[in-house]
Amino acid sequence: MRNLTWLVASAAFVDTVFFTALAPLLPHLAGALSLSKGAAGFLTAAYAIGSMAGTLIAAAVATRGPVKPAVAVGLGVMAVCTIAFGFAGSITELDVARLGQGIGDGIAWTGAIAWLLAVAPPRRRGRAIGTVAGASSAGSLAGPLLGGAAAAGRVAPVFTAIGLVAAGLLCWTLLTPGPRAEGARAAPVRLRGLVGWRMGSALWLGALGGVLTAVLAVLAPLDLARRGVAAAGIALVFFVAALIRTVGSPVLGRWVDRRGHRAPLQAGLAAAVTVSLLLAVVAGPWPSAVTVVVAGAAYSAFWVPAMSMVSVASGPSTRAVWLGFGLWNLAWGVGWTVGSAGGGALAAAVGDAPPYLLLAGLSLATMLVARRYRPRPVAVGAAGPGARTAPPPASGTSNLKS
Repeated sequence: MRNLTWLVASAAFVDTVFFTALAPLLPHLAGALSLSKGAAGFLTAAYAIGSMAGTLIAAAVATRGPVKPAVAVGLGVMAVCTIAFGFAGSITELDVARLGQGIGDGIAWTGAIAWLLAVAPPRRRGRAIGTVAGASSAGSLAGPLLGGAAAAGRVAPVFTAIGLVAAGLLCWTLLTPGPRAEGARAAPVRLRGLVGWRMGSALWLGALGGVLTAVLAVLAPLDLARRGVAAAGIALVFFVAALIRTVGSPVLGRWVDRRGHRAPLQAGLAAAVTVSLLLAVVAGPWPSAVTVVVAGAAYSAFWVPAMSMVSVASGPSTRAVWLGFGLWNLAWGVGWTVGSAGGGALAAAVGDAPPYLLLAGLSLATMLVARRYRPRPVAVGAAGPGARTAPPPASGTSNLKS
């Protein structure tokens, strides 16, 4: 169990490094290749587009195929495409490599988290999810540093090194025993078996989290720069927010294990409402910077309970959990795309305050609906997803959903 937890956490760390390393490198690439803003924008979005495509591939495989080989394939694609990105000499090659990285991520990440939760005891699933989320946040600390090193003229060495780390994770995966329940006799999983309020709520939370973080990522740096905060100060703001997420995610996971989904989820949504309102009205460069730090942590605070809800709604089957997290990853990708494009367009038309007020309204409505809902118990020992024949266990991860 511990070996697998470290493997999945390492994969989440490297995945986020890939995702966040481009931002400081983009100006260098734009100057070297004379990229237009449209070309630079597509390159930025290519990873998320590829991740959604990889998630759809993973969802198709999850209905019948085993999880371990799929994780290995995803890591292999990430390794090859990352090294290729370092040696790319045109925007077309960069776009293809970036798309390939995202496809590998969509396959590997969803399979890895399903694999971990298939092995983790029910009473420790929240902690396992929190550990992986913390490792992912740690990757957002290292990614910009490596991207900055690549921008200093060492693109090929930096991305080759990252690709070799992914290749090392591939070897680690091949040496790790797969889940016992994924043998040839395991029943196929169908999408309709996951349909229900609990899963639908978790997917909405994933999409909402994508919208919140995307709007913040688009508007906050521009607003801080407009208020006179230097680039180093902006980088520090997002570094501190990521550091808080890194430390806080495992704590949230333990809270979920002890108390269930409801209390952590309500607290996270309440924090999202509060900081969204503050972002709409706060004035001054450093008060704004502090608010952005808090928002960067608050907007992802309900992800751990939401992801734990996915594991409960999916049932005990490894393939069902895999398919459930594939849907969750897809929901996040849609939310990120809508938030980044829609938030920027709305802010350009009417200013920054209305997008943040809209985020506060969405978070508040979600919190109120979640507070009124009382789910029926889910049988953890059932043969497939959606069974409801036994009383809920004492585990926090199978407690009431909010």
